[in-house]
Amino acid sequence: MNKTKTHEQQRFNIEHCIDWINHIQPRNVCLYFLPKFYQYANQIVKRLQDLPDIRFFITVTCTTGPETLPFRLQDANSQIDAAIYFGCDCLCPERYSKTLPMLFVSFIPSDDELDYIIGCIDQEFRDSSNINVLLMSDLTHSSFLTPLANKIQKCDLFNNKIEITKFVKPLQENWYLEPNVSNLFDETDAFSIVQYPYRFKNNFNYYEVVVFIGECQDLEMIISCRKMLMIDPMKENLRTLDGAKEFRKRISLIEKFKIVSNKSIGIVYKDFQSSISSSLKNAKYLSKRAKKLPYFISLNQSDFESRLGNFTQLTGFVFINVCRCEYQMATELARYLYPVIFWKEFQIACGLNLIYGGIEWNENCDITYDEDCENESESNESNLIIIERNQQQKLCSNDSWYGLIVDAGSTEIESIKQGRSGIASNYDNEQELF
Repeated sequence: MNKTKTHEQQRFNIEHCIDWINHIQPRNVCLYFLPKFYQYANQIVKRLQDLPDIRFFITVTCTTGPETLPFRLQDANSQIDAAIYFGCDCLCPERYSKTLPMLFVSFIPSDDELDYIIGCIDQEFRDSSNINVLLMSDLTHSSFLTPLANKIQKCDLFNNKIEITKFVKPLQENWYLEPNVSNLFDETDAFSIVQYPYRFKNNFNYYEVVVFIGECQDLEMIISCRKMLMIDPMKENLRTLDGAKEFRKRISLIEKFKIVSNKSIGIVYKDFQSSISSSLKNAKYLSKRAKKLPYFISLNQSDFESRLGNFTQLTGFVFINVCRCEYQMATELARYLYPVIFWKEFQIACGLNLIYGGIEWNENCDITYDEDCENESESNESNLIIIERNQQQKLCSNDSWYGLIVDAGSTEIESIKQGRSGIASNYDNEQELF
């Protein structure tokens, strides 16, 4: 076995996985790997195959749950009994089974990676003092937090107050979040922040800097920070994000979306697997309040950015995602010709009172989803109906397409005539043509 692969494999606690499997006693286990861990999947499975009477299935995507595996394999005997996730970048319940036992395995840090993180923090705060710093991570790198805190406490380089966030364990019966750090979890409800179940002592604006180990995809978390250092210890990559600058980008898109000329909008649902009927009702209600005509689109493909060009009649889009992992999507779609915003930003554009980016929007607005359009005045309702009908007629007219020739076949085909010949300065048959 390659020495590097052996080292990487040992950084997952395989013995803990074996103990957990022996406790659960499943027959078919589904193994999920993040893309950066694909190359180690084969070696890990070889270790687990020593367990008798258990079949293992390797899955390289999390867009569908393990319950769909028998249908994709066309094998009725491959009913999954348990799932193990090697690394995890999102904890949105929509992406996971609510009935199967699950084990999340985090990445065990190496000394070189911890030293790299310490070096980044030292470089950032060397000339600073008396500032509040919050240390966070995604679940894949959650095992880095405790040893990193121990190293920071032993260093005399930091005069700043560095606080480490606590992960919280979901109260669902079959969730097994195991980062192999005994004091990392507290027994509290995890779904106040759905995909990253953290417990915070203070608001984000309390901290001058947030140090995030791994990849932070929570857009709202980023725009709520003053400054975020995003450190990838495996790639030795450091990124600095200005929360205020990212927030200004989102505000400009909201204002662009609110322009009166943007009448036709696309409501895009991405990766939903549960019912969206209530969301559709709310989207229709808000669109009518904003005097916009919605088209409802479902996209489960990864190349969603290029597919928006298929809807040329739409002048704005609202993405409704199953979770708040929206930062990368927001970065890619910011270059699009028309404004692309997310559900909470759409609510702001339609006048709802809510808090976003640490700011309370539409403070004096009293719009709620419980309001019924029937309670509005008859004249206002009639105006909305007329506007909507006119928009629909215009869209139907613009969407009409007749092919290369209008009313093809209804007129006689013209005969082909001989064209010009000779040199351009003096055609031989010039008089015949003119």
